[in-house]
Amino acid sequence: MTDSLNVQLIDIKSKKLDVARIFIAQPSLTNISWEKINGLSFPIDPSCLSDKIYTYLSKAETFKPHAVIFPELSVPETTIKYIAKWSLENNVIVIAGSHYYKKNGTFFSRSPIIINGHVYYTEKISPAPEELSASFNNGLTCGTTMVHFQNTAIGNFGVLICSDYLNKRVKDKILSDETDILFVTAFQRVSEVYYDRMKIDCDDAKSGLYLVYANVLCDEHGDGRSSVFGIMDKKFAETIESKFSDLNPPCKALEIKQGDSFGVVDLNIKHKKPFIKRNALTKPNINIVHIDDSDTEGLLRENISANGKEPYKSVYCSVLTNTFDIAQANISLGNEFIINGRAWLLSTSIHWGPKYYDTELKIANTIEGILSLILTFAPITPIEQAVINEATKYLLSQISEGGLKSLSMKINTVHCTALGLYVLEYLRIHNLYKFKRSDIDKVNSLKCKLTEKSTDLGWGFAIDATPSEGEIRIPFTLWALRAINIYNNKSKYDAIIMNILSNLLIRMKGGELGFNIHDNQKASSVALLLILISEIKNNTMSESLLKQIKLNKLLSYLISHISRGNYIEIEEYDIKACKISGVEKLSWTHISIGYSLQALSIYKKYINSEETEKLHVSVNDILHNSIHTEGYFIIDGIKKINPLIYPTVYLINGIYEYINNFKGVTDYEQN
Repeated sequence: MTDSLNVQLIDIKSKKLDVARIFIAQPSLTNISWEKINGLSFPIDPSCLSDKIYTYLSKAETFKPHAVIFPELSVPETTIKYIAKWSLENNVIVIAGSHYYKKNGTFFSRSPIIINGHVYYTEKISPAPEELSASFNNGLTCGTTMVHFQNTAIGNFGVLICSDYLNKRVKDKILSDETDILFVTAFQRVSEVYYDRMKIDCDDAKSGLYLVYANVLCDEHGDGRSSVFGIMDKKFAETIESKFSDLNPPCKALEIKQGDSFGVVDLNIKHKKPFIKRNALTKPNINIVHIDDSDTEGLLRENISANGKEPYKSVYCSVLTNTFDIAQANISLGNEFIINGRAWLLSTSIHWGPKYYDTELKIANTIEGILSLILTFAPITPIEQAVINEATKYLLSQISEGGLKSLSMKINTVHCTALGLYVLEYLRIHNLYKFKRSDIDKVNSLKCKLTEKSTDLGWGFAIDATPSEGEIRIPFTLWALRAINIYNNKSKYDAIIMNILSNLLIRMKGGELGFNIHDNQKASSVALLLILISEIKNNTMSESLLKQIKLNKLLSYLISHISRGNYIEIEEYDIKACKISGVEKLSWTHISIGYSLQALSIYKKYINSEETEKLHVSVNDILHNSIHTEGYFIIDGIKKINPLIYPTVYLINGIYEYINNFKGVTDYEQN
């Protein structure tokens, strides 16, 4: 096995620091669910691990380390792109645990080592017994490539994955007298086995050696106890507090006992062993900077109150005495939220996926991100325009003859196609993107697809499926009508819009629209209906529709909805008719607060003074309690490690409409 081992020497050609600061992460994986694939354990939901990684990196920034290490199998491969970006921006070396990957039909294990944003890989040479299988093509295949880094900021170092450290022949290939630090990333149930060998390696190193051991805490599979080993002057070793290490063995300078914790140490690279003769200028070669002693899961838990959830303290705080003060404050705070929210959306590594740290673009989220940028009181900045151009170009590239596809569901959907047509036509009308003739043709194809697939009651989920009455999706239908309406030159499609809305209002009298024909009214659908009517260019048609609905009753319903703190609505529906393999029901999250604020602001003159006051108070409550300092909307009062993108987008749209409609009214209201 070791005869065919390829050890790559990589010279980074950086100046070696005198002292290197190392951040050791020790996540708890106790509550992570795993599944077996080819005899190997994979997390069922990798995002649970990703959230931990993002939190650790955020914590690490506080300590300004030169290197960060994570344990074996704690870092999903999907996070590597983000970690590389973080590494480059913060000038930090990251040993990103390890992950399984498939090559030539079999699985290997590798550890990403990221330096200045560049990703290198070292493979696991000696699989653990749990990773081996007697079945052909099952289990882990022995790797053949390892890397050793020279002349980095933290010195010369190597990385070994768990059981490779216990294989002397493998370890000797990577360890030399010139090695300053040996990192071991592990998923180990008995750390004592490593401790014994680490003591020997420290004692045997002629020029001194540091060993940094990162292990997980995971039931009976991982005992944590991540550690830092190095020979210290006995006098200084005795000053290490017991909470940092029990000094058993004596060269163990740090041991992390809690799960979801971390430790930070400074290692003197210039002097890895104590001086033979101590003098007045002698200093410890290892300094314990910090150890996080929070309880298990403490790193991920936010403030907990009696009910288990305390809203994350917002940046927006004010003491208000009357309705006028509230409205004035809302306009000021709302403007600030829009600026910060847009900046937060622009700061994502891609534009956009469902969550902040996602690395895979999704069509609906890309459209929603564009929506947040094109509604603005100020001229669009060059940075914003560049992102709009990038996102629009991607969106146009995804248009097919069948419309726009949900990349998650793998089919062309009414929702994606309608949203896409609406945004692209808005961009064209307002000259916010330079469309080529071929681009215009693609936009026209979306319009044609929607109009040719409409029924008398609207649309269902998949654009190519003909829905029954029970399969009509009201929110998707209203978005499709908004898209056709914005495209509607010379009232060409008035008949389609009027026919569908009239038929819906016959079945749901007064405009009390739900998610489907037979549903009770829902704020998302009611608000979208009102927004659509306000956007219809044919005044006669919009006035006719207003007469068919109970406007005041609908507005009161929306006021009541947001006054109760209802910001989202969950829709579940059968999609068996779409013939999507393995899926019977789909949950859809409608961000009702954004739509509700838009509708209420547009129709403010129809709202009485008492309900107007409720609206102002509700908006202030949102801006006061539900906006994170970084600018995003916290929909349930709890800060998220990897927040969703679209709640912030729809709230930006709602607050924009609120400011746009109330900014000229407050002086009049005061008088």
